Amino acid sequence: MKQNLIPLLLCALLMVWTYTPASAQPNYASPESQEIIEKMVEAHGGLDKWRSAEAISIEHILHIPNGPWMVKREVVEISTRRIYSDWPLLRSQIAFDGEKTWSIDWSGMLPPNSTLYTGFVSTNLVWLTQDQGANLSAPHRAKFPGPDGGDTDYHVIRMTYDGGDDYYELYIEPEGYRLRGFETIVTHGGMLDAMGMPPEVKFFGPMVHDFRFYAEVEGLVFPQQWISRMAEDGEEIGQHLVLNHALTSFDEARMRMPSDAVVDKTTKERQMK
Repeated sequence: MKQNLIPLLLCALLMVWTYTPASAQPNYASPESQEIIEKMVEAHGGLDKWRSAEAISIEHILHIPNGPWMVKREVVEISTRRIYSDWPLLRSQIAFDGEKTWSIDWSGMLPPNSTLYTGFVSTNLVWLTQDQGANLSAPHRAKFPGPDGGDTDYHVIRMTYDGGDDYYELYIEPEGYRLRGFETIVTHGGMLDAMGMPPEVKFFGPMVHDFRFYAEVEGLVFPQQWISRMAEDGEEIGQHLVLNHALTSFDEARMRMPSDAVVDKTTKERQMK
């Protein structure tokens, strides 16, 4: 991997989330797919408890091998996916108020829009399968990709979303039904532009996220530590740790945009010609 891309991968490997409101009606390709996904959700504590929380907060720490550290504290409102976040190492803030994304003193190399749900998606992907617009493929069996994949044949289900080009290939344990990890790509145009990708490039990746440890928080089981690799060659590109995972309240005052905030006008479409 080119060294000049390492700082950009600080956020690129953390995924982009296309906002959709919470709903109880994902689209299953087969009854078997529905059975496996529902068992996975139950293995992680169930859907009702997750949806009953007002908000989820996490402190997400990422280290790039031989590169920088990132710390992000984010709070996401479950029902609306509004979010506010603090980036202490950058001394920056980002928020999405349901209509627009704005930042204060943002000095990151990627547009704020592309970094909104970095930790939230990885740690809550189990429950995001239940969102409106989620499409879940028929399952097949395969070993987990990468040097530490082992010999287990996992249930593999590809999740896509209406109106989005990203995919999430879910690897689910055949007995305990926990989510072992997932493969994904990044298609956000603003991010690809910031990375200097040629205009004809439509995505970055695929990348594999390998969950190593989990934490139980009020009956819900969240990934707590994981490793990210490039799927093609297994190169390690990130080590992740989540601290202070909590079901919490949402601070409505953080949705009031300060006078010195900057609205991010970038979009998911490519602008580079």
